[in-house]
Amino acid sequence: MNSSGNYLPVREAWLESGAEAALEPDLPIVDAHHHFYDRKGWTYLLDEYLEDARSGHNITASVYMQALTRYRRSGPEEFWPVGEVEYVAEATAHMQNTGIQVAKGIVGYVDLRRGAAFGT
Repeated sequence: MNSSGNYLPVREAWLESGAEAALEPDLPIVDAHHHFYDRKGWTYLLDEYLEDARSGHNITASVYMQALTRYRRSGPEEFWPVGEVEYVAEATAHMQNTGIQVAKGIVGYVDLRRGAAFGT
């Protein structure tokens, strides 16, 4: 972890180095893997994702992959990751009828080694 608290540093100079035109801008695409981050020195949430998703490609839907963000801070520890799914579902609920279905699918996190803790 670097001093900003990120797993990997954000390379702003690389991000700003340029953008490539979409090869097939009308081709419908499901973004099969994206994250939201809300960490010290690194925020990438719905507005930032939409800016990227609408930058030339025809992103019609996306699948959110867990990113260790917005966990619950209370209750049983094994349920803390549920906070991320709750946040993403709430933040993107209004997007379902706007041309891009952000987080149409959500892949959350659970520690399967704690099976009994979930009442299975």
